Amino acid sequence: MPIIIEGPDGAGKSTLAKSLAGALDMNILKMTANGGQSMPEYLQKLACDGVIIDRCWVSEQVYSDLFGREPRINNDNAEELTEFCEFARIPIIVLLPPLHVVIGRLNERGDEYADVVCPNIVEIYKRYQEWAEAHDAAIVLEDNNPATAMKEVLKCML
Repeated sequence: MPIIIEGPDGAGKSTLAKSLAGALDMNILKMTANGGQSMPEYLQKLACDGVIIDRCWVSEQVYSDLFGREPRINNDNAEELTEFCEFARIPIIVLLPPLHVVIGRLNERGDEYADVVCPNIVEIYKRYQEWAEAHDAAIVLEDNNPATAMKEVLKCML
């Protein structure tokens, strides 16, 4: 079973993915960084066992809309994938630490996207919150503690 980790830049997704991958002997797949994802490509990845997906169609929808670019996957397909995950009990963890923590991490990190993301982080954060609120199966975590994530993932599997 794959595990999906979502959330804004600076939320702690990659840190959580590394921790879970180490604890569960899983591989990490950064979907949005690889570009060109389509419905069949996402379904192929969701069929993989032992994979932690660091970002998926949720981020694609949030960032493409906010930055005015054409999404690689349309809203209907994104909703179908989310429903599929709910049906298949594939956990979608949305990391939403307090906004000041996210902003602090972004300022510390100072990566190549900071100039674009930082001025928009409040809106980005809000969109992830709205997405999580609209999807009952979303697992919202305020920190990237792997023990908490494991507990929530196990609940999803029951």
